[in-house]
Amino acid sequence: MGGSQSKTTSPLVLPYANGTLPNGRANTSTSSQRSRSDEPDEDEIKEGKAALTRVVRYLEKKNVGELGTRETLHMVMELDTPFGDLPSSQETEKIREYCRHLIKINFPKLFVKIWKKIHSAIDTKSVEEHDDTFAFQVSVLECIKIALAHLCNHSSELACSLGEAGTVELFLGDLQHQRLQPDKFPALNVDATKDIYFGILQSTLVCLHSLVKNWADNKQYVSNVNGMMMLHKYARKCKNRDIKVISLFTLSYVLNEDEYELISSSEDIRLFVATLEAALDSEDVPRIWETGFFSFSAKDIVAAINQLALYDDNKVRLVNGRVLHQLLRLLDDETDSTEEEKELTAISLWTLSFHADNRERMEYIVPELERLLGSSNKIIRKACCGTLWQLQRNKRPQPRRPLLTGSGHVMISYQWDCNEVVMKVKERLKAAGYRVWVEANKTVGTTFQAVTEAVEKAEVVIICVSAKYKNSLICRTEAEYAYDLRKPTIPVRVQMNSTPEGWLASMFGTKLYFDLSDEKKLNKMGLKLIKELGERGKSKIHAYRDSFRVKSSTPKKAPPRELNPLPPTPDLEDFAPLPRSPSFTESVLETWTRKDIKYWLKRNGLGHLSYRFRGFDGESMHELKVMQQKAPEFFYSSLQTKFGFRNVLDITKFTRALKEIE
Repeated sequence: MGGSQSKTTSPLVLPYANGTLPNGRANTSTSSQRSRSDEPDEDEIKEGKAALTRVVRYLEKKNVGELGTRETLHMVMELDTPFGDLPSSQETEKIREYCRHLIKINFPKLFVKIWKKIHSAIDTKSVEEHDDTFAFQVSVLECIKIALAHLCNHSSELACSLGEAGTVELFLGDLQHQRLQPDKFPALNVDATKDIYFGILQSTLVCLHSLVKNWADNKQYVSNVNGMMMLHKYARKCKNRDIKVISLFTLSYVLNEDEYELISSSEDIRLFVATLEAALDSEDVPRIWETGFFSFSAKDIVAAINQLALYDDNKVRLVNGRVLHQLLRLLDDETDSTEEEKELTAISLWTLSFHADNRERMEYIVPELERLLGSSNKIIRKACCGTLWQLQRNKRPQPRRPLLTGSGHVMISYQWDCNEVVMKVKERLKAAGYRVWVEANKTVGTTFQAVTEAVEKAEVVIICVSAKYKNSLICRTEAEYAYDLRKPTIPVRVQMNSTPEGWLASMFGTKLYFDLSDEKKLNKMGLKLIKELGERGKSKIHAYRDSFRVKSSTPKKAPPRELNPLPPTPDLEDFAPLPRSPSFTESVLETWTRKDIKYWLKRNGLGHLSYRFRGFDGESMHELKVMQQKAPEFFYSSLQTKFGFRNVLDITKFTRALKEIE
């Protein structure tokens, strides 16, 4: 029971109990200490892998009784040997290499076997039956659990492999154990070296937190056994503050749209904000909130807050809880925040700005955001740009007039994880004659302006619904901007079993969507998607070729070139019917065709220069107009050197006419 002490002649001292944190570790192997600046060589990596293999092969041969010896405990502690002291950034890749080796030699599956063997003893023995063997069995298990929790913070591959091996379900099984229920533990911290069950609960929660934080797909294993309610039980009923905090932080990573209300009370929100404030007040570097067995760095706390902020109601609750003040502290240069902390903080502000009720209350942070636009960090710049875009959302002018059919493109808005499917959709549409805009490299280097301009120039926007689309800030920006501009949108499923949730569900309502989540469906539903698109975004040249394609079984033989040389290939648009002259005071420049450009030049007394603008369309002319405004010297120089303007009168006519275009 909670608070009981073991009747062992040697105390149950867990090897990680003193000075060990969920995001750090004690130095248990002095023989492996080395300077952080030392670069590990190939021989060192090979030696480390060999040490890990020895431990795994040793444990594979042990029965449950043999796991409860001092020798086995010392062997398990050798898991720490290749890793040494707290890892520096230079050693991160080395740790990942060791983790990949642990996966290769099937350590995740072996851990599940060890867990089951030792738990059979935990489940059958009463408190009075605790002996040295039992104490060492529990120590072995706890040692492995804490080591794995730490390693998962550096290797998502290991977190994935442990989840697939079934560890999430095992840890959640701990939360149902009668000896580990929340009412068994007092409000004050308990000495985990003396209370076996409290130690088990602590390490279990640390492992769960690490597994779901570092591999998002582990969330599904929690949902499968209703793990959200188990964690919520500890967050609500446990009097021990350590347990409440770790339960809430773990819960923040596994909530979905139907369960986010599990963390919604003012008390819960205040706990997150207060934890961040305590970490920022710490003199540690990096800043850490620590109590008892648990600790969280400022970076980890902001990451958990960002998970809460994914749900729109929580965005308002967090701002009401005065989270903005603490986030601004992290962005202040005087606090010496790390780049990772600033990145997560900038992303947090962007996330909070998506709720209309928050935007007015966030106006006062605009100067700080504008200052950070000069940051050398691309992630920070992009997040600040996105936040400013949202804060100005209510101030932007009314939507432009819809583009004329055939003058814009089809934009595909998607989250990078579904890139393979999206590229197949893109190729199908291009083959059908559509102009398709796809952000081919969704990296932080992609300009925010390029994305918003792509929305503006789209005739229709395809929204690719996937599990991660809803939580992507840039994807939400694209979708909501299309909504603001009243662009036609078509929801498309590109990942199996994904359905619109949250703001996506509100945007699409009951609108039907096309399922293109696998090759078979792509072939079948792709035709229906093309039918739905119709002529929107379709190239006029492609339509011309379709309508004038000559069908003949016996192609005519071309005459000899020397007797009847072929004329230069004309523009296909020259064969199109002469369109009605546009009203240039009303139409949008980007929608003009080449024929419109010729008409405009002739109307302004510049018809003799039409050949100079052969191939120009509205978009090309728009770029020239931007050059006129932003780089006038280069603009005037180009008129003379590139376009061959030879007299001042023509230059004056052209520049005046260009300025008058919308």
